[in-house]
Amino acid sequence: MISNKRGFTLIELLVVIAIIGILASIVLVSFPSANNKAKDARVLAAMNQIRDQAAAYYTDNSTYAGFSCTLAAIKPLCDDIKAKAKSYPIAPDIIRVGTTNSTDVCAYAELNAYGSTATWACFDGTGLIGKTTIAPSRAGNCTATTYVCAGAAGM
Repeated sequence: MISNKRGFTLIELLVVIAIIGILASIVLVSFPSANNKAKDARVLAAMNQIRDQAAAYYTDNSTYAGFSCTLAAIKPLCDDIKAKAKSYPIAPDIIRVGTTNSTDVCAYAELNAYGSTATWACFDGTGLIGKTTIAPSRAGNCTATTYVCAGAAGM
């Protein structure tokens, strides 16, 4: 008599499980890089929105004085940057506003996906926004006397 048994043998099932395991390990290895890039995209988008809010604030008030992450319009954006950025060195905020010149403003946050080269998202009062490898408070960047985003390349 001919036997019509259907199904998979134990060996076939083990081979399939092994293949799935190998594929899963490949995905898990590449995931941190994708996760960091997603965080950086969100930081850059939030920084762009804060820059737009800064321009609107300046239009309404003719000064950046008072523009900070405590404003209701940008607090969620600042919180998002603080949660996703590698660091934000202008403690306790990401925004620095001038006290002697009301047209001075800058913001910095360190990005995640650039390996050993520290890369920063930044904007300044001239409207420049982008990524730079020049850290804040170095070479006159976003200090209490110079409010620039030096070396920034567009996003």
